Amino acid sequence: MELLDFDAKKSYKHAAQKATPLTLEKADLQQFLSPGREISAHLSGGLVQIFDIQVAEILHEISGIGQWLEDEREQQGCSVSKTCFRGGENGELDVEKAEKWAALSPVQSILTLSPEETLLLALDWQLITLKKAQTPIEKHEIWPKMQELHGKEKNLGKSYAVFRHLRKNGWIVRSGMTFGCDYLIYCLGARHFHASAAVLIADTISPVHMLTLTRILSHNKKALMCASVTSSSSSSIDDDDGNVTIENLEDVERVTVNIVTMKTYFMERDFPNFSSRQNELYEVPTKVD
Repeated sequence: MELLDFDAKKSYKHAAQKATPLTLEKADLQQFLSPGREISAHLSGGLVQIFDIQVAEILHEISGIGQWLEDEREQQGCSVSKTCFRGGENGELDVEKAEKWAALSPVQSILTLSPEETLLLALDWQLITLKKAQTPIEKHEIWPKMQELHGKEKNLGKSYAVFRHLRKNGWIVRSGMTFGCDYLIYCLGARHFHASAAVLIADTISPVHMLTLTRILSHNKKALMCASVTSSSSSSIDDDDGNVTIENLEDVERVTVNIVTMKTYFMERDFPNFSSRQNELYEVPTKVD
């Protein structure tokens, strides 16, 4: 971790009075959310959403969890399309009709959770109740539903194990899709700091892939962290080929997350020779950083 940069945004010095995200553990976050209060998240249209604005602000502003759902009406500074409510000879805005229509669908601040964040809050920490059409989803159904949202081509178990490991080590975790990785990690949240590193979950990586990622990330003042997941001991989560298969929360408890941090990666400049090796794979060392 000593290779990472902590690059604060210019606006950080002006945000001293704003909430600073902290990676709170279950007990601390529970105190902020009022013990005994039922907190609901709703699964609808492929999104997990929290509509309670007080809960949403605590999760996002204090603990760095979730993303605000963008509403174009809010960005435009108007809750309705002005062209739909023109009236009179000069085409002025009919304010009364516009306000009545806007009241039917008000602009709301809605927090969306990733599959990993949903597993953390609903299944691991059990701080929220996941519902679909006002009906609570059974605990044993949450993991399969999140796997469906996560994508069948990806292993949700490995992703969640790494996500959980990063959260426990004090990082705010966001999607790393922008840089071709699984996650971006932030010191005190995306509002105040630029991401320190991008995290790629992989057991092996090709030289071309590694060179591409490190070059892109180094230009953006970010390190590359390669994460691999191994079983803590010989167990049923290893398949016949020795690969780790994580299918539930219990399996997550039985794995070890290994992190290797790379600031830059220099290869020999013999590109003809390099191109002939493009199909090689490098094994990610199982060394805890």
